[in-house]
Amino acid sequence: METICIDNLRFTYPGIDGQPPAGAEPVIEGFSLTLHAGDRCLLVGSNGA
Repeated sequence: METICIDNLRFTYPGIDGQPPAGAEPVIEGFSLTLHAGDRCLLVGSNGA
C-alpha cells in the first residue's frame, strides 16, 4: 500500500534570500500525518489577509 508520512513538520516562509528572516515564527510546527492511498486531507488555517 502506498503511504505518505510527515513527521514533526516545521515550516517558516522564506525571505528574499530563500532563508527565513531572523526572528520569523513558523506558520506550521509539530505537524505529523500519515496518508494511505485513497485518503484525503485538507489543511486549513488563517491566511493572514
